Amino acid sequence: MRVGENVTVFAGDTQAALDREGTRNDRQSGEKKAVYAGGLTGNVALRDRIAQKKEQAQKRALKIVSDMWEGDRKIDQELDKSRRIAEESAETLKDARENLESIEAQKEKVRNYYGIKEGDEELVQRGRREQVARAMAEGARRLTGADLAVATTGVAGPDPDDRGNPVGLVFVGLAAPDGCWVKKLNLASPGARRDRIRTLAANHALDMARRWLAGLDPTGEDCQRGWTD
Repeated sequence: MRVGENVTVFAGDTQAALDREGTRNDRQSGEKKAVYAGGLTGNVALRDRIAQKKEQAQKRALKIVSDMWEGDRKIDQELDKSRRIAEESAETLKDARENLESIEAQKEKVRNYYGIKEGDEELVQRGRREQVARAMAEGARRLTGADLAVATTGVAGPDPDDRGNPVGLVFVGLAAPDGCWVKKLNLASPGARRDRIRTLAANHALDMARRWLAGLDPTGEDCQRGWTD
């Protein structure tokens, strides 16, 4: 690049051109000068690379920040989910407590209805269901004023009870003016369902009442299986 009559400036990788210009100047006049400005075009490329690196660094920084925000958002979502689960659990616990209170109230009504005393509950805990069946039948007869009253207690299934009594073990009680009888039954059979065992227990209770009305022993062995078979 010529900047004056006697001065020429060269930029970039132009050393060969500078040598040629210097030789020409020497031939023409000793007053003319040539200046080599260095690799200015290389500096431009360097600035471009610096700008590119800066842009890449900015993108990486933005990604890091974005990932952090995304992580915080996921943590907030998990916290919200945990709070919802805790609230639902608290609501479930509240419902369970209310159900237990309702069950206890119903148990109290049943105890009062059948005349079962606190001591009778201990019999159940010990597995003495025969005495429980007797107390239930006598209590029902006393409270209702009926001539006859029946009661059943046992394990209808599908699993044994928590005291190890097997499925199908049933006690049927009959209370009458002249006494109270309790019959122990084993109603288990292959494939016996819960509803089947309960139906058989009810049939045995009715058959005990029938036998008493007919003047027979309510616990007679001839009615062991009930008339439904």
